[in-house]
Amino acid sequence: MPLLRVMAGSRSFGALLAAFILAARVHALCAQFIRAEGHTTLYAVQGLLNTALYIALNVLFLTVFCWGVMGYLLSTVAADCLSALFLICRERLWRQLRPAPRAAPWRQMLAYCVPLIPTAVFWWIMGVSDRYLVKWFVGSDANGIYAVAYKMPTILTILATVFMDAWQLSAIAESGDCRAQARFYARVWDAFFSAVCLCAGGIIAFSPLLIRLLAAESYYDAWRYIPILTLSMIAAAFFNFMGSVYVVTKKSTASLWISLAAAAANIALDLFLIPRIGVQGAAAAMFLGCLLVFLMRTASARRLLPFRLAGGKLALGALVLLVQTAAMLLRPRGWLAAQGVCLIVLFILALRPMLAAAQTVFQRK
Repeated sequence: MPLLRVMAGSRSFGALLAAFILAARVHALCAQFIRAEGHTTLYAVQGLLNTALYIALNVLFLTVFCWGVMGYLLSTVAADCLSALFLICRERLWRQLRPAPRAAPWRQMLAYCVPLIPTAVFWWIMGVSDRYLVKWFVGSDANGIYAVAYKMPTILTILATVFMDAWQLSAIAESGDCRAQARFYARVWDAFFSAVCLCAGGIIAFSPLLIRLLAAESYYDAWRYIPILTLSMIAAAFFNFMGSVYVVTKKSTASLWISLAAAAANIALDLFLIPRIGVQGAAAAMFLGCLLVFLMRTASARRLLPFRLAGGKLALGALVLLVQTAAMLLRPRGWLAAQGVCLIVLFILALRPMLAAAQTVFQRK
């Protein structure tokens, strides 16, 4: 591998990799601090600045200087350092540096943070194991098609990330009054569920068109895996929402055991399904694994914060998406009309809660 050859042939690579990690952490620390202080506009500006620097420096180091992997690492380190320096100077963050008091809650901080390390490892295993197993059982060509299909539903991940960034600090601010917090969660869940389902319905309905527009002709068959992978991303978005309860209540241990069970279940399902039905088995295993996590996290999170889930609407949305997926994959008579009806139903379900959420979340003081 080119990266391994660079690592073996350059004594400075280790130091550069350490700088890469350190710069990323310092930039993230500065950015999250100003976000926690409520400077949302500055947080957005520094994000745009970091992206612009990253792109410009990559073009310079990779295209002009042709530095390869070293150039990529240098451009990322430089972008993170300059972004962090901008925030430090703009907000005079050095004023926040002071000796920690003796009563600093180190034990509570470690009790919350330490379980997150193996949790992240288990999520990584769940996210990449299917691709290795597809390559092992089906072959590299099928793995390439699956990788292309996997990228399309990540639109949902972007939507979920934007949504979570917009409201999670408000959820933390609401902590204290359990009833008010439960009502707030119920309203945001309603809007989040509606937005994700509507976006997912659009991806499923237009999956052949998306592949034709965004991928080479040789990858066109990847659209067949997008509907089920989209269902997986829906479940992932929903269990990430439930995971925010652990952030608010500072109960991260539950997430550790759930992620362990999810990784084990996903690998077992991959080993069972991929040899039997090929690439579609990997997509189905991912969906079932994410669904398992959603169910487990929902049960766990609602014990910590018993908010209303609107089970009837949840069941209806799930049924519509399953019907839409089946119609897209099986192509029975009238499947195109079924896609249109499903999208209309999802739009009707989404309209009112999304309008209400715009007032509840984005206009909060």
